[in-house]
Amino acid sequence: MNNPKHWYLLAYDIRCKRRLQKTHKFLRTQAYALQESVFAWHGNAGELDQLQTKLMGLIDPRKDDLRGYRLPRHVAIQLWGSSPFVDGIFDNGYPPHAHMQEELTV
Repeated sequence: MNNPKHWYLLAYDIRCKRRLQKTHKFLRTQAYALQESVFAWHGNAGELDQLQTKLMGLIDPRKDDLRGYRLPRHVAIQLWGSSPFVDGIFDNGYPPHAHMQEELTV
C-alpha cells in the first residue's frame, strides 16, 4: 500500500497562554519552526491523523484556531529576511526552501 508523505504548513492562533506554550512545545518536537506560530511538518496520512489527535488534545477548538495546509509537491517555501534554518548546517529533512535575504547597506 502506497502511503506517501507530504509537507504541510501548520499555523495557529491560541488564546490561552498555557495551551499556547504546550502546543508550541509539542510542535517543536514534531515539525520545523518557520516562525513563532508557523511550522512545516512532513508525514503521511496515518501520521497526520496521529498529529491531529494529539493537537486536538492540546487546544480548545471552541476558542483556538489551528490550521494545516498541504503543500503541493516540488514547491519550495519562500523565505525573505532571516531564515529559521541554521547557516552552515545541512539537513536533507528540511522542507524545500529558497532563502532570499538582501544585503543591508549602512
